[in-house]
Amino acid sequence: MKIALVIERFIPGKGGAEGYAVNLAQDFVRLGHEVTVIASKVAGHVEDVTVIEAPTMRWSPAIEILTFAHAARKIIEASDFDVASVLGKSLGGNVLNPHGGVEEAYAERFFLSIENPLYRWFRKILRYCTPRHYVIKSIQRSQYASADLKLVVAISDKVREDVERIHPAAAQKVRVLYNGVDLAKFHPDNKAKFRGELRASLGVSDDELVLLTVCHNFRLKGVASLIRAFALVRRTQPERKMQVWIVGRGKPGPFRRLARRLGVADSVRFLGGVSDVERYYAASDLFVYPTFFDACSLTVMEALASGLPVIATKHSGSGMLIEDGVQGVGSLDATDISGIANAIARFSGDDVRRTAGIEARKLAEKYPQEDNARKLLDLFEEISPRSSILDPRS
Repeated sequence: MKIALVIERFIPGKGGAEGYAVNLAQDFVRLGHEVTVIASKVAGHVEDVTVIEAPTMRWSPAIEILTFAHAARKIIEASDFDVASVLGKSLGGNVLNPHGGVEEAYAERFFLSIENPLYRWFRKILRYCTPRHYVIKSIQRSQYASADLKLVVAISDKVREDVERIHPAAAQKVRVLYNGVDLAKFHPDNKAKFRGELRASLGVSDDELVLLTVCHNFRLKGVASLIRAFALVRRTQPERKMQVWIVGRGKPGPFRRLARRLGVADSVRFLGGVSDVERYYAASDLFVYPTFFDACSLTVMEALASGLPVIATKHSGSGMLIEDGVQGVGSLDATDISGIANAIARFSGDDVRRTAGIEARKLAEKYPQEDNARKLLDLFEEISPRSSILDPRS
C-alpha cells in the first residue's frame, strides 16, 4: 500500500503529534508498506521513508498554515497514493486523523482554563481578531465536509464525541482507535530498577506518597487544580508525608506562587523536562492529571502501563478508559477541587493503590503500541480495497 502522512512538522525525536507521525511511518515501513511524508518543516531522517517538504510561505502564521494546506493538496492530487492521512491542518486527504482533537472543542476548554476573567476576555479577543483562527476553522470545515474524505480516525471517544457534535456531517465516517503505549518501556518492573535510586537522589523516603503529573502546558493540563487539591488533602491528612512532582517544560512561576499562598511550596517540586520519564513513573505512587483538555493523553497511558493508579478528568481522552474505583478515577472535572482531593485521599492507602495498579497495567495491555499501526492499516483497507494488507507487494 502507498501511504502518505501529512503533518506540518516532521521532526524525529520530538513528542506529541510529531513523534506519533515518526513512529507510525516507521511501523508502516516495517509492515512492508511504502510511506511518503508531506510536511512543512522537516528535520532529521527516517530510514526508508520518503519525505517531501511542501513549499510554504512563512510571512505570518495564517499564511503559513494556508499555503501548506494547499501545497499538500496539490502534491496529493499529483500522486497515486492509496491513502493520504492528514494529521493536522491540511487539505486533500481521504483520511483525517485529528491528533490534537477538534479545534472548536480545544478552544472552549482552553478559555475555561484561564481563571482571571479579564485575561480570559483578552485572550478571546486576541484569538478571534487574528486571521490564524479563521484560517484554521476554514480548513477544518473543508476537511470534514470534503467529498473525498472517507475516514476520520478519532484517537479517543472524547474526540469522536467532539466530531459528532461540531461536524455532524462526518459522524458516520468516524472510527475510534486509541493511541498505543510502549508496554516494555513503561512497566511495573521499573519500580524495582529505579524507585529507590531516584527517590534517594531527590531526598525522598520510600514511605512518602508521591503524586506525579507529566505535562508541558501547565495551565491547560490543570497543574493549578492539582496544587489546590493537594493542599486540601494536606489539611485533612496533616500527619501523612506526601509531595507532588511536576515533570515537564512549562513555566512554573505562577504555580510556585500558588503553592506558596496555599502553604505547600515545600512539597511541590517542579522537575523540568526529562529524557527518562519512565524512571519518574516508577518512583511515584499516583498519577494525577486534572487536564482541561486532551485528545488522548499519552502520559496517562504511560502511567497506566507503569502500574500507577490514575486520577484524570472526563476531558482527557485516555482518562475516559478508566473505570472509577478500578484503575483510579477518570470522570472528574478540572475545576472540581474537592473531587480531585477526595480521589487522591481515596487512593492514598497502600493496599488500594496496589490493587488499582494491577488493574491499571491490565488496562494498558489492551493498547500495545505495536498493534496501533496494524489496526490503522485495517481501517485503511476499508477505503482502499485495491490494496492488500496481508500482502503489501500486491
